[in-house]
Amino acid sequence: MAAPAAGSLGVVITVPGPLAAQLHQWRASFGEPASGLVPPHVTILTHGLAGDDDPAMTAVAAVATRVEPFTVVLRGAGSFLPRSPVVYLRLTAGARECVELHEGILAAGIGSAAVFPYHPHVTLAQGVDQQALDEALIRFAGFAATFPARALGVFRAGETAWEQVGEVPLGG
Repeated sequence: MAAPAAGSLGVVITVPGPLAAQLHQWRASFGEPASGLVPPHVTILTHGLAGDDDPAMTAVAAVATRVEPFTVVLRGAGSFLPRSPVVYLRLTAGARECVELHEGILAAGIGSAAVFPYHPHVTLAQGVDQQALDEALIRFAGFAATFPARALGVFRAGETAWEQVGEVPLGG
Protein backbone atom coordinates (compact mmCIF):
# COMPACT_ATOMS: atom_id res chain seq x y z
CA MET A 1 0.00 0.00 0.00
CA ALA A 2 1.29 3.43 -0.85
CA ALA A 3 0.81 6.60 1.14
CA PRO A 4 -2.68 6.66 2.65
CA ALA A 5 -5.59 8.43 1.00
CA ALA A 6 -8.15 9.70 3.47
CA GLY A 7 -11.02 7.27 3.94
CA SER A 8 -9.18 4.25 2.54
CA LEU A 9 -9.23 0.71 3.84
CA GLY A 10 -6.33 -1.67 3.22
CA VAL A 11 -6.50 -5.45 3.51
CA VAL A 12 -3.11 -7.14 3.73
CA ILE A 13 -1.13 -10.14 4.85
CA THR A 14 1.49 -8.70 7.15
CA VAL A 15 4.99 -10.12 7.14
CA PRO A 16 5.69 -11.32 10.70
CA GLY A 17 8.50 -10.88 13.22
CA PRO A 18 12.18 -10.49 12.45
CA LEU A 19 11.62 -10.71 8.68
CA ALA A 20 9.29 -7.70 8.89
CA ALA A 21 11.88 -5.71 10.84
CA GLN A 22 14.58 -6.58 8.31
CA LEU A 23 12.36 -5.69 5.33
CA HIS A 24 11.54 -2.36 6.96
CA GLN A 25 15.25 -1.59 7.33
CA TRP A 26 15.96 -2.59 3.72
CA ARG A 27 13.12 -0.44 2.38
CA ALA A 28 14.34 2.53 4.39
CA SER A 29 17.91 1.95 3.11
CA PHE A 30 16.67 2.46 -0.46
CA GLY A 31 15.16 5.82 0.54
CA GLU A 32 11.61 4.50 0.22
CA PRO A 33 9.38 7.36 1.44
CA ALA A 34 6.48 5.05 2.42
CA SER A 35 8.62 2.58 4.38
CA GLY A 36 7.34 3.84 7.74
CA LEU A 37 3.68 4.20 6.77
CA VAL A 38 2.69 0.54 7.03
CA PRO A 39 4.50 -2.66 8.05
CA PRO A 40 5.88 -4.92 5.29
CA HIS A 41 3.01 -6.82 3.72
CA VAL A 42 1.32 -8.40 0.72
CA THR A 43 -1.55 -6.12 -0.30
CA ILE A 44 -4.77 -7.99 -0.94
CA LEU A 45 -6.89 -4.92 -1.67
CA THR A 46 -7.19 -1.21 -1.00
CA HIS A 47 -10.60 0.41 -1.07
CA GLY A 48 -11.86 3.96 -0.70
CA LEU A 49 -14.63 4.25 1.87
CA ALA A 50 -17.38 6.82 1.85
CA GLY A 51 -18.16 6.35 5.54
CA ASP A 52 -18.69 3.40 7.85
CA ASP A 53 -16.28 0.52 7.27
CA ASP A 54 -18.50 -2.15 8.95
CA PRO A 55 -19.85 -3.58 5.65
CA ALA A 56 -16.31 -3.88 4.32
CA MET A 57 -15.10 -5.59 7.49
CA THR A 58 -18.04 -8.03 7.34
CA ALA A 59 -17.24 -8.88 3.70
CA VAL A 60 -13.52 -9.33 4.44
CA ALA A 61 -14.31 -11.66 7.35
CA ALA A 62 -16.70 -13.74 5.22
CA VAL A 63 -14.12 -14.17 2.44
CA ALA A 64 -11.32 -14.95 4.92
CA THR A 65 -13.25 -17.92 6.33
CA ARG A 66 -13.17 -19.57 2.88
CA VAL A 67 -9.36 -19.56 2.59
CA GLU A 68 -7.33 -21.77 4.92
CA PRO A 69 -4.05 -20.51 6.40
CA PHE A 70 -1.18 -20.98 3.95
CA THR A 71 2.57 -20.52 3.56
CA VAL A 72 4.06 -17.59 1.66
CA VAL A 73 7.40 -18.24 -0.02
CA LEU A 74 9.33 -15.19 -1.22
CA ARG A 75 12.04 -15.86 -3.76
CA GLY A 76 13.96 -13.29 -5.80
CA ALA A 77 13.16 -9.75 -6.86
CA GLY A 78 11.01 -8.48 -9.68
CA SER A 79 10.00 -5.11 -11.06
CA PHE A 80 6.99 -3.41 -12.58
CA LEU A 81 9.31 -1.23 -14.70
CA PRO A 82 8.75 0.47 -17.08
CA ARG A 83 5.02 0.75 -16.20
CA SER A 84 5.60 1.57 -12.55
CA PRO A 85 8.82 2.31 -10.61
CA VAL A 86 8.47 -0.55 -8.11
CA VAL A 87 10.84 -3.36 -7.13
CA TYR A 88 9.33 -6.21 -5.13
CA LEU A 89 9.90 -9.68 -3.73
CA ARG A 90 8.20 -12.42 -5.75
CA LEU A 91 5.72 -14.85 -4.20
CA THR A 92 6.57 -18.33 -5.45
CA ALA A 93 4.03 -19.91 -3.08
CA GLY A 94 0.92 -18.31 -1.64
CA ALA A 95 0.10 -16.19 -4.69
CA ARG A 96 -2.90 -18.36 -5.64
CA GLU A 97 -4.43 -17.87 -2.19
CA CYS A 98 -3.78 -14.11 -2.32
CA VAL A 99 -5.56 -13.92 -5.69
CA GLU A 100 -8.45 -15.95 -4.25
CA LEU A 101 -8.76 -13.50 -1.34
CA HIS A 102 -8.50 -10.47 -3.64
CA GLU A 103 -11.11 -11.76 -6.07
CA GLY A 104 -13.41 -12.89 -3.26
CA ILE A 105 -13.41 -9.45 -1.65
CA LEU A 106 -14.05 -7.81 -5.03
CA ALA A 107 -16.92 -10.25 -5.68
CA ALA A 108 -18.39 -9.26 -2.30
CA GLY A 109 -18.74 -5.73 -3.65
CA ILE A 110 -15.78 -4.21 -1.84
CA GLY A 111 -13.38 -2.32 -4.09
CA SER A 112 -13.12 -2.29 -7.83
CA ALA A 113 -10.61 -3.46 -10.40
CA ALA A 114 -7.38 -1.48 -10.17
CA VAL A 115 -5.54 0.29 -12.96
CA PHE A 116 -3.03 -2.58 -13.06
CA PRO A 117 -3.89 -6.29 -12.80
CA TYR A 118 -3.55 -7.68 -9.26
CA HIS A 119 -0.09 -9.18 -8.68
CA PRO A 120 0.69 -10.29 -5.11
CA HIS A 121 4.13 -9.16 -3.96
CA VAL A 122 6.08 -7.55 -1.11
CA THR A 123 7.34 -4.10 -2.05
CA LEU A 124 11.06 -3.42 -1.60
CA ALA A 125 11.43 -0.02 -3.25
CA GLN A 126 8.90 2.44 -4.63
CA GLY A 127 9.04 6.17 -5.22
CA VAL A 128 12.85 6.14 -5.32
CA ASP A 129 15.41 6.95 -8.02
CA GLN A 130 16.49 4.52 -10.72
CA GLN A 131 19.81 3.78 -8.98
CA ALA A 132 17.98 2.59 -5.84
CA LEU A 133 15.60 0.47 -7.94
CA ASP A 134 18.53 -1.14 -9.76
CA GLU A 135 20.32 -1.78 -6.45
CA ALA A 136 17.23 -3.46 -4.98
CA LEU A 137 16.85 -5.71 -8.03
CA ILE A 138 20.49 -6.80 -7.85
CA ARG A 139 20.73 -7.15 -4.07
CA PHE A 140 17.57 -9.30 -3.78
CA ALA A 141 17.92 -11.45 -6.91
CA GLY A 142 18.78 -14.48 -4.75
CA PHE A 143 16.63 -13.63 -1.73
CA ALA A 144 14.47 -16.38 -0.19
CA ALA A 145 12.21 -16.42 2.88
CA THR A 146 9.10 -18.23 4.09
CA PHE A 147 6.37 -17.15 6.50
CA PRO A 148 2.89 -18.30 7.52
CA ALA A 149 -0.23 -16.40 6.45
CA ARG A 150 -2.79 -16.97 9.20
CA ALA A 151 -4.81 -13.76 9.12
CA LEU A 152 -5.67 -10.66 7.13
CA GLY A 153 -4.63 -7.36 8.63
CA VAL A 154 -7.15 -4.58 8.10
CA PHE A 155 -5.78 -1.04 8.03
CA ARG A 156 -7.47 2.34 7.78
CA ALA A 157 -5.76 5.41 6.41
CA GLY A 158 -4.82 7.78 9.19
CA GLU A 159 -3.62 11.34 8.77
CA THR A 160 0.00 10.36 8.13
CA ALA A 161 0.14 6.55 8.12
CA TRP A 162 -1.94 3.40 7.86
CA GLU A 163 -3.34 2.29 11.24
CA GLN A 164 -4.34 -1.30 11.94
CA VAL A 165 -8.02 -1.49 12.89
CA GLY A 166 -8.50 -5.22 12.86
CA GLU A 167 -7.25 -8.68 12.13
CA VAL A 168 -9.36 -11.39 10.54
CA PRO A 169 -8.22 -15.03 10.89
CA LEU A 170 -8.08 -17.21 7.79
CA GLY A 171 -10.06 -20.44 7.65
CA GLY A 172 -13.31 -21.62 9.12
